[in-house]
Amino acid sequence: MKLKLNGTQMNKAKKILLLGSDAALLYASLAGALAVRYQTLNIGSYFSANFLPFSAIFSLWILVFYISDFYRRPEFASQSEIIKSLARGVFVSGLLSIVILYLFPSFFRLTPKTNLLLVGVMFLILSYLSRIEWLRLFKIGGVRLFVLGGSQTTREISARVGTIPYAGYRIIGTEREFPGDTSLLFEIIKKNKIEVLLVDSALLKDKNNAAAAYEILRSGIRVLNSTEFYENICEKEPLEDINAEWFVDNVLTRRPFYDAAKRSLDILLSCILTVAFFIPFIIISCLIKTTSRGPVLFSQKRTGQNGNEFTLHKFRTMKSNENGPLWTTARDSRITPVGKALRKTHLDEIPQLWNILKGDVSFTGPRPERVELAKQYEKFPFYHSRHIVKPGLTGWAQINFRSSASLEEAFEKLKYDVYYVKNRSLVLDLMILIRTVRHIFGIQYK
Repeated sequence: MKLKLNGTQMNKAKKILLLGSDAALLYASLAGALAVRYQTLNIGSYFSANFLPFSAIFSLWILVFYISDFYRRPEFASQSEIIKSLARGVFVSGLLSIVILYLFPSFFRLTPKTNLLLVGVMFLILSYLSRIEWLRLFKIGGVRLFVLGGSQTTREISARVGTIPYAGYRIIGTEREFPGDTSLLFEIIKKNKIEVLLVDSALLKDKNNAAAAYEILRSGIRVLNSTEFYENICEKEPLEDINAEWFVDNVLTRRPFYDAAKRSLDILLSCILTVAFFIPFIIISCLIKTTSRGPVLFSQKRTGQNGNEFTLHKFRTMKSNENGPLWTTARDSRITPVGKALRKTHLDEIPQLWNILKGDVSFTGPRPERVELAKQYEKFPFYHSRHIVKPGLTGWAQINFRSSASLEEAFEKLKYDVYYVKNRSLVLDLMILIRTVRHIFGIQYK
């Protein structure tokens, strides 16, 4: 029996292949480093002695690679991106490894710095060559896809697939409408060896088009609608194409186990961070108080779960009693010098640990909006669906899209928020937290 994977499964499989390849190459680099270091091919005893400490180091390296998005699609868009990403990842991993070597000298006593340097150099070379080969294979492979439709959703899908050839699909052709004669479409499919037909959901609302799609499905060709495919490939929801029925079928308002586990983790992590940030809290408070007039904390009404209002607390980053637009920009004259530093490092968010302890917000979820902005956003289709879950300190929209400065950008972020509401899980929350850390340390998203 021939096993067929859909695009999402194929994409996950390729990520696993890349990660497994890196793990294998790390140990191969260790073997090579030992052979060079001790000038012998008989490295069995050396390898055994170094295996455990280097396994700990390699676990750290893999974690750094994951945080650096080595296994997320855009990182492999070109050979130049590969070498830049690898060099940055190996450098950061090497520095962290040296720190660990000094912190735990007894455990790493058999791991001299020379071996670590050799491993890093060899892995950089081997991984670069490996990724070039993976890139070639991913571009050659892929399910042959034909796109039928000309909506904004299908245009975004085509653009997205075009920039990530290793996502599991390769677009062979496109048409805006179903041909009047279905046999013409069958001819195109047969001539181009199409494996999957992607159909705009709007086209399927027509009974004749739906019947034609069914006939194509009967012939053995897989038929996908654009709504589900858009979610998988773009990691957001096409709000223009979905309706209330979609929410009833796909969105759960309560997930008891998940909700309880997430709340427990929120309390535990916020308590730990409150202790860890106690001294920075005092220092930042003094800086704000001595450099600008006004209170240390900035309190503001926000819209939370189920549309309930609550008071959000942050360090004040703007001048007091100054009016202006609801949205702020990086060069906003209202932002104080200390405020710029706090915003850049996200340290202005520290007081929100109290909001998390109270249960107003969680660590992850749709970002709570100002009450005034929330009222403006109510014109967006299904805007209130983001209030099904508790808002968050960081969220899926924040790590995938820039801060909104217009209604258009706010609507784009809503697509990511709805995706989170539908797909929320502890695994997704962990991914958001990891990528938030990545963002804080200045590695920009693409």
